[in-house]
Amino acid sequence: MKRTFPILIVGVVLAILIGSGIIYLTSLDKTAAPPNESFLQSLRAFDEAGTGDPVQADRTLDKLERRAFGLESKLSILKRRRALALQDSRYIDAYHTSASRAISRIPGSELLNLLLSESILLKEPVLSDQSRKELYTRAGNVRTTERAFDLYALSGVLSDPEQASVILHHEWNSGQLEPEWERDLAVLHILNGATKKASEQLDRMTQGEPDPQVIQLAGRFFYDYGQPEKAAKLLSSLFYDENVELQADALYLSGLEDSARDLWKTLTMSLDPSVRIRSRYNLATTTNNPAEALNLLEQNSADLWIVPDPNYRRYTTILQTRLLDPPRAFAVLEEMAYQEHSPLIDLEYISRRQDRVSVDKTVAELWLLLNRYPEEESLYEWAAFFFEYQKRPAEMKILLEHIDHKAIEGAWVDMYHGLRALQENRLNAAGEYFEAIPAGNAPWQVTANRARILEQRSQFQPAIVLYQDALASTKNPAQSAKILIRISRCFSAMGWEEDARVMLKRARETDPDSLIIRLETQRLISP
Repeated sequence: MKRTFPILIVGVVLAILIGSGIIYLTSLDKTAAPPNESFLQSLRAFDEAGTGDPVQADRTLDKLERRAFGLESKLSILKRRRALALQDSRYIDAYHTSASRAISRIPGSELLNLLLSESILLKEPVLSDQSRKELYTRAGNVRTTERAFDLYALSGVLSDPEQASVILHHEWNSGQLEPEWERDLAVLHILNGATKKASEQLDRMTQGEPDPQVIQLAGRFFYDYGQPEKAAKLLSSLFYDENVELQADALYLSGLEDSARDLWKTLTMSLDPSVRIRSRYNLATTTNNPAEALNLLEQNSADLWIVPDPNYRRYTTILQTRLLDPPRAFAVLEEMAYQEHSPLIDLEYISRRQDRVSVDKTVAELWLLLNRYPEEESLYEWAAFFFEYQKRPAEMKILLEHIDHKAIEGAWVDMYHGLRALQENRLNAAGEYFEAIPAGNAPWQVTANRARILEQRSQFQPAIVLYQDALASTKNPAQSAKILIRISRCFSAMGWEEDARVMLKRARETDPDSLIIRLETQRLISP
């Protein structure tokens, strides 16, 4: 249940500028002369006529604009030009031109600066350098802190936290802005990857009696960047459900499972059905009592159809059926599949039935499933696993061709390409695929097969190092035993027979029923 702090994006900022940040006929500059009665009558006539004919509406606004002299009159025209532009994109340029003319007459108006900024954003979804400079200029004429920050961000001058610090502190010291900028600077450090500086700044900001928003930002930052204990401690002072949920997750990641479960139990009484569902699900996945887990998941049934997110139903159903006997599980999965189309439910049904039907039937069902959901990448990954496990090279070849055609990428794709190349004795190609996988994302199979390539090239010592890395990553006794046998063979090839016997002894202790180990032992002791 990992969560990330929502970051600033152009779409969100544009929505803010279009929405609550712009108010046309309130908070106006009262020094400007109000529009005369004749002008107001013309506006009312325009509103009554509506914008059913956009061309005529644009012409009428051109005529009315020539009669608009004060700020309030200009804002009245821009309000209607804006509505026309949002209705018909052909009139965005007219909106921008009109806003530019108004600014040239009244450059210091905050509302006019916001309207011109919005027209630029509507006109250029991808901003030019000139438009970014224009937004920077407009930001300097906006007194509302949040709106000014939005425009500074969109202008690009805040892309460098150091530069942002100079600009914002200058504004702050001039008395124009409020101390919330410090929180915004922390966000900028995070967005630009300066996590150390962000951490130091958030540490300073959370001393004493910080604002709850600062605590929430810091808690989410430390949660996302690998310090769950610090996150849990900070979030413990906030009592909204979303913060308690995150605190529980942080406690769990810190190894304090009992404390996390206590919070999840409290959250099962939340008024929010989504919170109740997630909390029961977490409790079900962390209990050692199958009956308790099943009871929690069945309690979720009453809430599942209240929440709009179908994934709650899917994950709960999948976990629930894994606790049921096969006939009941299949009945629940079939009913769920009938109610809604879901690749996850269909795949669960196929995977659960693979021990009850022939491999050929499962293969056929998998291809049908891929045809039904051709864009669901997780299905391709599971199919690759199944074909590799069942030793179906012909199916794997076709599947990898489909994957390449769809330009699906990932460490798992490189891994299966590498395994196929290895099976075809294309050692160089296999090595290239395996080495393309970042070390942090490489499963133990990749490391073990890289070692196998080195072993086949008689590079035994580096092969042993990689085999030992793979051994540290796998928890399966049978796989661990096979790796130990490979290490034993490397030692034997180097003439280190005693080390080879030690590895075989470890393999025998790891998987005492293995026939391969007994044969390997016989080989070593034979004269």
